[in-house]
Formats: sequence, structure tokens, C-alpha cells
Amino acid sequence: MIPFIRATPRGRLLQLNLDGTYRCAWFIGSSVGLLIALAGCGAAPLSSDIPYGFDLSGEWQLVVDESDEPPDLSEVMSKQLNLARRGRSVDVVSSLAFADKDFPVLRSSEMNIEQDANSIGIGYSSGGYRDYSWSRIGGDTSEVKRIEGWQYVAGWNEGTFTLRLSRASIRGVEEYRLTQHNRRLEVTVSIETSKDKYKLVRVFERVA
Repeated sequence: MIPFIRATPRGRLLQLNLDGTYRCAWFIGSSVGLLIALAGCGAAPLSSDIPYGFDLSGEWQLVVDESDEPPDLSEVMSKQLNLARRGRSVDVVSSLAFADKDFPVLRSSEMNIEQDANSIGIGYSSGGYRDYSWSRIGGDTSEVKRIEGWQYVAGWNEGTFTLRLSRASIRGVEEYRLTQHNRRLEVTVSIETSKDKYKLVRVFERVA
């Protein structure tokens, strides 16, 4: 059984399923391999063309009753301490121990988002601000970008703003999907490390 997988308030299992997107790229060590890892083996390429009417600009507030709980990081740290006590090597950087720092949307009750023709900037109530610019995958302008120690590609997949992130043996995907006439924002976060897998959904409502 995979550690730290549990049922969510809505009955889903917190299990990452990326159709082998990242597992099949872990054995490729070159810079070309990094691009493949981020783009995904067989994953749909991301477009830099903003879908008509897609605008995340505004203030967003968490809808608690419709959102999954963030991971229990104390449980993660406890497991790692137990491994260390038994003399096992622990790679903290490549674990879920800092998930709330690496993926601030997990702990944020509010987000302030700015969007223009070239990028999306997100301010988190849990702290920090990140600015993501578009990347085109599979064309002459393929590009891997970097932010706060992460390498990432960003763009749209079937109307959903998608971030594919990579650092050491961690792979992460954030998907931002607008619903209810652009008044609701569903953010699906999928994380895979060398040992753990996690997936949850956070739902936000536009308040301004």
C-alpha cells in the first residue's frame, strides 16, 4: 500500500494517476530528458494560446466544504524521523515534507491572481508570490523555465491552465479549471515523489 493515501471528504482516494507520464521519464538524465519529464511521455502538449474568455484575474476565496484537506505533514515528518532512527537514508528535499511551501495553494485560503497576455502571477494567503509564463511544448519554441528551485512548463490543455513542475525526484502538476461561468476555480494538485503519491482538489470562489 502506498503511504499517506487516504479518503478525502468527498470519498476520493488521494492517489496520483498520471498515466505513467513521469515514471517513464525518471530514467532519462539529460537536459532533453528533463523536457520529456516535464512534458510527459504521451501527455498532451501545452499550448501558449489563451482560451477565449479564460481569465483568472481577481481575488479568490477557498470553499472549505468542497475542498480536500491538505496533507498531514506531521505524519510525513514522523515517518522520516523513524526511518532516520533506523539508520535509513532520508531525502527530505525529495519528499512531501515541504509540500505546503512547494505548493502554496495547498494551504491558502485566499489567492490574488493577475493575468496578462504573457503570464499569470499568484499571491497566496499562506505566503509568497509566483509568476508563471507560458511555455510551448513540442514546437520550435519548447522551453523549460525555472522558479524557486523548480523547473516547470506552463500552458493550456483543453481549456485548463496547467503547470508541470520538476525538482530532484519530485514531479508535480497543478491544473486550474474555471467553472460556473468563471465564478468557481477548481485547482487539482498532483504530487509524486520517489516514495509517496498525493492528489487533491481545492475549490475557490471569485469574490472580486
